[in-house]
Amino acid sequence: MIDFLQTQITLTEAQIEGENIQFDVSALNENFEYTGKIYDANGDLVTITIGEDEFDCIKFKTVVNVSY
Repeated sequence: MIDFLQTQITLTEAQIEGENIQFDVSALNENFEYTGKIYDANGDLVTITIGEDEFDCIKFKTVVNVSY
């Protein structure tokens, strides 16, 4: 679930534990920072542990990539 500009978008994509998260970003605005939460198949919030810190959300920014 991604929050931006007081709007929520739910993206449903199958993921493999331990792999990078992948999803279609075509519905998202370019050059924008998003905050999202990850839920498992049961609807439970997934937390991410890095070292001793535990996080309940992710932040990412979309950028334009032009190849010639």
